Amino acid sequence: MPIFNVIRIMGQILPPHAKIVDDAKETIQECVSELIHYLCGKEKCHQKCRKTITPENIISTMGILGFDKYLDFHTT
Repeated sequence: MPIFNVIRIMGQILPPHAKIVDDAKETIQECVSELIHYLCGKEKCHQKCRKTITPENIISTMGILGFDKYLDFHTT
């Protein structure tokens, strides 16, 4: 996931006066990328050799793996 997207999402969640150090941005980016990689490995489209993963693929896989409580954030 591009670092710009990570910073934008973090900025939406944190208070406006919060500062994010570069190491934290990079660490979160690595964690998010690793989670997406893990979810894609569990995703059925991986088995179909598709090159494009949609948000719906990730959301579906999160539900299947029991990450339902995190899906509420996506719908708000």
